[in-house]
Amino acid sequence: MFALSRWVFLLLATSLFQAALPRLAGGAQEAPGTERTIYVLSHGWHTGIVLRYADIPAHLWPEKDDFAGRTYLEVGWGDEAFYRAPKVTLGMALRAALTPTQSVLHVVGFDRPVSNKFSGSDIVALRVSAQGIADLVRFIHASLVRRHGERAQPLGPGLYGESWFYPAEGRYSLIYNCNHWVAEGLRQAGVAMDVGTAMTSGNVIRQAGRVGESLR
Repeated sequence: MFALSRWVFLLLATSLFQAALPRLAGGAQEAPGTERTIYVLSHGWHTGIVLRYADIPAHLWPEKDDFAGRTYLEVGWGDEAFYRAPKVTLGMALRAALTPTQSVLHVVGFDRPVSNKFSGSDIVALRVSAQGIADLVRFIHASLVRRHGERAQPLGPGLYGESWFYPAEGRYSLIYNCNHWVAEGLRQAGVAMDVGTAMTSGNVIRQAGRVGESLR
C-alpha cells in the first residue's frame, strides 16, 4: 500500500511540474527562462524572420559575423531578379511566380526594437526553445550556397539599412515562394505551421498569430 502511494504521489508531482512549464509555440515544453523570442513580419508581398543576433550559434551560421555588433538579424528568401530589382513590375512578379528561377537570401542587421524598425508591418512575436533556434538557424544555413565549404559571399548590398544579398539554394516558383520558405523556417523552429497553405504573407501572419503574440 505504501509503495502504491509513493507511485501515485510521483505521478501527481510529475503532472503538476509539467503543467507549470511554459507552453512554447510548437507545443514543446522547456524550463522557464530558456525560451527565446523570434519574430515573423510582413512586407506586403512577402514575409521575413527576425532573430536576436546573440541567440544565433556562430558555428551554425558563420555569415552572421558580417553583421557583428547588431542586435537583430532579419532574413528572407526569394527570387533573385525580383528581390534585387530597384523597382518591381507586374511582369517581373509573374515571371518570378510562373518560371522557377534562382533564389537569394536577404539579410538585414539592425538595432532598434523590431516593432519600431518595422512600424508599418504586421508582426508576430513567437517564443521558441533554444533547440528551436538552433534548428531554424540550421535551416537558414542550408539555404545558403557555399562553395568548397567556405562562407557564403555576398552578391551585393540589400534593400535597406545594413543589408546584403547572398546566393541561395532552391528555386523560387508559384508552388514554393518566399512565404513557403518562411513558414518552413518557423516549422523548423517548432512553430505549428502548414507550409502547403502558406502562399501569401497574410496566411503566414495568420498562422503565426494563432500561437504567438501579434504586435501590430
